[in-house]
Amino acid sequence: MALAGLATAALLFLSFPPVAMGALAWVAFVPFLLALDRFTDRKDFLFGLGVGMVAYGALLHWFFDIFGLPAIVLVAILAAFLGFFATFHGVLFARTRPLAALFLAPALWVGTEFFRSECWFLEFAWLGLGYSQSENPAVLQWASLVGVYGIAYAVFWTNYLAYLLLSGRVSIRVRSTWLVVGPAMALLAAGEIWGWVRAGEETPADVPVLLVQGEGSPSALFDETAKGLAECDPWLVAWPEYSFGISEGNPTEKPYHAPRLEGVARAKGSYFVFGCCRPARGEPFDPGWTPGFCYPRTDFENTAVLLDRGGKEIGSYTKHRPIQLFQDGRPGVGFPTFVTERGRIGILICYDMDFPRFPRRIVREGAGLLVVPTMDARHWGRFARTQHAAMAPLRAVETDRFLARPATSGRTLVLDPRGRVVDSLDGPEPGWLASQVGFRETETFYVRYGWLFAHLAWLAVVLHAAARALRWR
Repeated sequence: MALAGLATAALLFLSFPPVAMGALAWVAFVPFLLALDRFTDRKDFLFGLGVGMVAYGALLHWFFDIFGLPAIVLVAILAAFLGFFATFHGVLFARTRPLAALFLAPALWVGTEFFRSECWFLEFAWLGLGYSQSENPAVLQWASLVGVYGIAYAVFWTNYLAYLLLSGRVSIRVRSTWLVVGPAMALLAAGEIWGWVRAGEETPADVPVLLVQGEGSPSALFDETAKGLAECDPWLVAWPEYSFGISEGNPTEKPYHAPRLEGVARAKGSYFVFGCCRPARGEPFDPGWTPGFCYPRTDFENTAVLLDRGGKEIGSYTKHRPIQLFQDGRPGVGFPTFVTERGRIGILICYDMDFPRFPRRIVREGAGLLVVPTMDARHWGRFARTQHAAMAPLRAVETDRFLARPATSGRTLVLDPRGRVVDSLDGPEPGWLASQVGFRETETFYVRYGWLFAHLAWLAVVLHAAARALRWR
């Protein structure tokens, strides 16, 4: 049993960045599922918790660099969701027909992951199963239809099919197996072919951009920008989140910063996005249903400012999802998009990109290009930077938009609407990246209908649970 748990933990570790062997995710849970058959219901949770502690503890070891020893609690919370899945799997599917469980168990997985990522105050979307496919060009395209949760369903479905076959609960020699599994396998094969075709499509890019990478010092960003401007003529210049830290205040009101910021925009007649902190506006912040400890400081707003080509402010966007437990400001209100002669610019900030609902919303507001200033601190390490960057291709494909992501210490990325990396800065050192993007007006099925697949997964599990409850009575 322990070996089975360690095997699943090892396969999950290898499936996600920085190793990113995403093909292993399609079989990673098979040892775990086989081992669950040997446990009683009371021990399912503890087994799932243990596997989660090993897998997430290894993948998120950088938590300890940020939070110290209390990071164990955060890892345990994530691992508990694997324990909850194991428990509910035993309760709901122990006496369910295997071919019905083949479609319901992945729905339970998606429902558990959806709740963990989107539905409570410590929502945390990193290491969702769908993100293991961020470097699989064909499967990545499915996100334009069913989003990241639809991809997670497909990956777990394949795991569950392998488990049923290896455990002997279904047999390929039985005609009913082929009648049920055959069409599903044909659908996956058709999706793979369609994905490769879509991944190969050209996405025109004729808008030059300059992304600048640097951490901790506006002076370094100004220096790198000057180097980049000497080599190219960008239509847009973008700096990372927290280009100016909390102690810097509002740089557009500082006599020693404001002229230099205007100068960046006016040097080549470029639009200019940079991150800063501005005093909180409006009514005192009420966390509502969210515990106050999630937002330790609400006296400022984590903001991205957009200057026009003459150096005048067009508007600003405030981060909607400050990172829990960090001094990251108060949550923003509204999703502004900014009109230019080429199209509307939509801005998100760092953690906002981790949640599909925010890019989807801003595209529905008319954004034709996504700019995502990001802070991934250098001392968090390569695991954190690469895991975070792996979420960006899903957002690009879900929304069918170019995505420009200037980061403090990497990975600074330009992605096309098919999730391909056009250009990147992978290391943590300061630098600049010249690339090309384009504006789009298309609307994907996912943008139009959003979490439809995740909600259907929830509904299927709830209906099955209700049916089981009626039978028990």
